[in-house]
Amino acid sequence: MRSVLCLVMSLILTACTHPLDGQSGLVPGAACPPLKHYSRVQQNRLDAELKSCGQGCQALRGALADYHVLRQQVRACRTRR
Repeated sequence: MRSVLCLVMSLILTACTHPLDGQSGLVPGAACPPLKHYSRVQQNRLDAELKSCGQGCQALRGALADYHVLRQQVRACRTRR
């Protein structure tokens, strides 16, 4: 559980904070950051750890939802270039 929280917090704290364009949520002219690949084993472990914490992990769930949006924005950035 602690390792998942550390992972999420490090990902959030290293996110770029630039003014966004109003339509796509992307920074005009910015380079697209690389996406970290998680193996199926890693994904399954993260899923199991998140399920094991039950309802007490609302902040973690919110952070993961934000991270999901960031990953979608990076994918969109890569397809636009």
